[in-house]
Order: sequence, then C-alpha cells, then structure tokens
Amino acid sequence: MKILFTLADLEIGQEDDQYFAIYDVGAHQVMMRKDEITEKEASLVCSGNLSATEMLLGLQKRLIDQGVNPYISNDSSITQASLERPCAFCAKFPSSLSSLDEVAVSVARHGTLYQCQNCGTYFEVVAEERSPRLITHEEIKKYYPCIAVRQSGQP
Repeated sequence: MKILFTLADLEIGQEDDQYFAIYDVGAHQVMMRKDEITEKEASLVCSGNLSATEMLLGLQKRLIDQGVNPYISNDSSITQASLERPCAFCAKFPSSLSSLDEVAVSVARHGTLYQCQNCGTYFEVVAEERSPRLITHEEIKKYYPCIAVRQSGQP
C-alpha cells in the first residue's frame, strides 16, 4: 500500500484503484481499523480541503448505516494477537514481571515494551490502556524504532 497522507494516528493509503483510511478507533487502547474511502475523500483530506475529523465522522456514519460497528478493530492481526498467550510465563503477565525484560519506553506513545525471557514474545503496556497486549513486529518498528526485533516467529 502506498501511504499518501499521515496525521497522528490516521493514514490515507492507496492500493491500485482503492483508497483506505487506516486509523485508531480506540478510546482507552489502540484499536486500528482499515476502511475503504472514496478517491474524492482521499484527495480532499490530502489537500487539506476536508479535515481528517470530518472525513472520519462521515466514514463512521456510513459504516453505521451499513450495520457495521465503526468503534471496534477490523484488523484481525491485532484482534487475534490480543487474545493469544504463547507460553506459561506470558499467561501470568501482568501479575508477574519476573520473566519479562523491559525493552523500550515510548514517551510519545505513553508505552512500555516488554519481552518474555522464555519465548521472546513482545508485550506493550500503554498508560491509557486497561490491560497489556501483544504487539506485532510492524507496530514495534513503527512505535519503538530504536530497538532491533528478535525474529522468533512470535509477534
């Protein structure tokens, strides 16, 4: 996907003849959505003639009219990653930090990145979130670019 525009937690992207808004719909945690928008909406947002907020409100209204809940993630990689705990040590997180190493801190994101000593899985704790969550390699590269991600097959 070619990214045409970025503003905080919103990206406007293009794949072939389709345009997408990739954005955070979470109130207390990061929950990403990727929804198709019109070429006109993409063009207006990118040129500054339509505010990102106006575009997102219109998009969310369209989704509601179609019977889709726009306030939950439609990114299965994030949703699935949030549910899995790869090993017995990870299953105890956050009640026990003894098997986790603090890897990095992001002041801008208000987040702390941890890695399980047993299986190498990465967890993120964001101050505004209610619970820790698994984080993908792509998210680590985006939000914690100063660290090298151990390629273990785990997110």
